[in-house]
Amino acid sequence: MAELLKQTVSKRELDEGIIPINMVLCEQYYSNEGLTTKSGIIIGVNKELIYADPDNLDDDSTHAADLAEVSMIVYKTPQKLYFNTEDREKSMPWLTDMALEKGWEIWTNTIDSLNAVTLVCDGKTYKLISYSDIYCARYRITLTKIMFAIKVRMLNGYVLVTLKNKESLSGFDVISEECLDKTKGVISYIGNPVKEYLNPDYSHIEDLRTGDTVLFNPKAGIWALERQKYASRFDDKQIYYVVHRKDINAVLSRK
Repeated sequence: MAELLKQTVSKRELDEGIIPINMVLCEQYYSNEGLTTKSGIIIGVNKELIYADPDNLDDDSTHAADLAEVSMIVYKTPQKLYFNTEDREKSMPWLTDMALEKGWEIWTNTIDSLNAVTLVCDGKTYKLISYSDIYCARYRITLTKIMFAIKVRMLNGYVLVTLKNKESLSGFDVISEECLDKTKGVISYIGNPVKEYLNPDYSHIEDLRTGDTVLFNPKAGIWALERQKYASRFDDKQIYYVVHRKDINAVLSRK
């Protein structure tokens, strides 16, 4: 896998430096390099092996993309989020509130993770991630001296859904049972919608709820929050898929 240039900085530079608008500085707190199963089988990226199309991250079969570290810990947030319909080049793609705090765990996409500006300080790795490419965050709140709760906050109008397999066409049809139906899904996690879009043609359904079965726009981008259960940090029992609220066309049923 091609490795981007890493820049070494001092602790003072890391703490006192100003990060660009609309960017979040995150600490990569784990690595899938050399990840193994309990039985010792190597499933993580091994530098001594060459995988098919290691630089083609759009290929769903790419092993490097499967193992990309897409969850990180927030180290520093931007001074502000910049949205300006007259400045499309620098603006966020939508107007939304800053909803991250230092120490929260975030999830982003494979491309952002692998291509991010990377800083190294005292042996730790930090990456600059675009705020608009952060799907969700997880944080802990204290209930009592001995009890706490884990909360998930969806960001940027993104929604996490579960998908079902396509229905079999016949008793002899095996392949379709293994194929996911990406035309609709069930909402598992949802947050506040964005306030305004840079593209005036975009809109969304305001009343969406957890448990809704929803129909996606045929042109919607739908991708896994984490591509493999064995490398999952969000939920190792369920693969969730990311879709933006603007790409939901209708609510098909509501619990």
